[in-house]
Amino acid sequence: MKRRKLPKAVAANPHVVRALEDRFQEGKRYEAAKNFLAAEKIYREVVNTYVRHGYSPAVPNAALGYALLNQRKFEEAEKVLKTSASQDPTLFHPYANLGALYATTRRWKECAEASSSALKLKPQNLESLLTLAEAQKETKQYALSVQNFLLALSLDKDNVVACKGLASAYYQIGEPSVAIPMFRRVLQSDPEAWASTSFLLFVMQYEPALLNQEVLQEHVNYGNLLRQKTGPARTNFTNSKNYNRRLRIGYLSADFYNHVVMRFAEQVFAHHDHTKFEVVMIAANRERDAWTDRIKTYANRWVDISQMTGSEAKEAIYGCELDIIIDLAGHSGNNHLALLASRLAPVQITWLGYSGTTGLDVMDYIIVDNVVAPPGEPAYFAETPIRLPHSYLCFQSPDLFEIDELPFSRTGYITFGCMNNPAKINKYVVSWWAKILEKIPNSKMLLRYGTYVDPLVRERIAKMFRECNVSPERYQMLPGLRDFGKVYNDVDIALDTFPYNGTTTTCEALWMGVPVIAIRGDRFVSRVSASVLTNSGLDRFIAESAEEYIDLAVRFAKQPDHLTNLRQNMRANLSATPVYDAQTFTKGLENTYVQVFQLWCDGKAESLPAA
Repeated sequence: MKRRKLPKAVAANPHVVRALEDRFQEGKRYEAAKNFLAAEKIYREVVNTYVRHGYSPAVPNAALGYALLNQRKFEEAEKVLKTSASQDPTLFHPYANLGALYATTRRWKECAEASSSALKLKPQNLESLLTLAEAQKETKQYALSVQNFLLALSLDKDNVVACKGLASAYYQIGEPSVAIPMFRRVLQSDPEAWASTSFLLFVMQYEPALLNQEVLQEHVNYGNLLRQKTGPARTNFTNSKNYNRRLRIGYLSADFYNHVVMRFAEQVFAHHDHTKFEVVMIAANRERDAWTDRIKTYANRWVDISQMTGSEAKEAIYGCELDIIIDLAGHSGNNHLALLASRLAPVQITWLGYSGTTGLDVMDYIIVDNVVAPPGEPAYFAETPIRLPHSYLCFQSPDLFEIDELPFSRTGYITFGCMNNPAKINKYVVSWWAKILEKIPNSKMLLRYGTYVDPLVRERIAKMFRECNVSPERYQMLPGLRDFGKVYNDVDIALDTFPYNGTTTTCEALWMGVPVIAIRGDRFVSRVSASVLTNSGLDRFIAESAEEYIDLAVRFAKQPDHLTNLRQNMRANLSATPVYDAQTFTKGLENTYVQVFQLWCDGKAESLPAA
């Protein structure tokens, strides 16, 4: 950020004025050369001189705050920048730099406030506009975010940050067909934005028109690009090739806090046999909460890489001397595939965080099951599939809420529900829901998710219902994520999305006694619910086509007695199934870890047998 010159009226003596101005400009030269420590020292000197002469040091404080920010001295930078803003509320740069500071530290609410204050002073400042739009996207204010990214593009039509942010916002709204070409535009205009490819691959999973082979090839292309960026992977591991010893396994994640991935991983951590495995948690998350503290207790060693550079993190992980590393992110947000591309352990496995291939040539295995990746079918993975004997995941059955009576018994009509992210809802799914509502008179559809607070999200869903001639009184969109399980007490039957299924929502619905109607698709993301239902003993709710999906929903909607029986008994029955039995699941996973490490010891890593 550029700053205005030092005010002249510092002292009556013109020599003092000139000396201070020269000194301030010297600090700016150091700043331009990225020597922020030297700039900081000079700015402190100038601030002190201002104070000594009894004048407001707002301008040099703004410069000092910027120098501190660039040294990642966030706490002191924040204090200095706030002081500068209070000393002169008409200064633009303290607010702009506070916005940048809060964006760097992911304090998005404060980021939006500071950036808004900056824009009141300079309405067309591109950097503050981009920072505000990003903060609005991160706080799920997608309509405002889209508006401001578009304003940024009106100022600079080729701005890569604006294009990338707009693409991300459109994905969040549920428009992958708009987001995908925008991501491609980013990559074409700026080859250095290659890391955005990972998010592009994630968004592709939502687009029903893309073929499996095309999606796989895009992932493999990313893996090849990453190889070019990272160079050759490490091969000289000196781990003992005795697989009967205590193995050292590492879990790499940026989600060791109250995050959806931990609802499937935590109980595995809790049930590990520490006599056979030394468990290392490699934490890349800056966010910390009570979940973080609890998960730490399951680790033999906790390695925090959240503040490290890539090279520092790589060396820290190498220092752990892992036998196996398990990636819990894939192409989801805040992933560390660039680290994994260098190979961090003799055996690398991806699991849980992403329903698809990483595309990396050094990711040895992907954990699946016989439903999401049936033996004998083409496997659209760059990795070798590990098919667990039952489910590929295990849900932490929460103490959600007591299960109420069937809603139909008090309302007199069937309530269908979907608590999935509305980004997973497309025109095909809504057309099926419309036919179901048409065939079940007086039935209603209940939708709930946090982003329904956003007008663009609501309007997109409402428009699809209008195009299917569904009147507004037949459906309801509720915002909110708190007390999420309680909403299932208002739902008789849950309807899954396609091609991107629910995962947590499917498991939660079943735990609340609500059956889930799902379609078995042709890829990982569209077979997750089929896996959960099959391994929960509820495969009768799996459809093989859109027509069967509609028929199943209609058939069960006409059987309230059956729905009542399910509601009363499902939770007790689920407890002994692979999806909800963490102890049995973890033992099977541990056996797999030993098996794949044995194959590495024997030099036969490619010969993993099918389950």
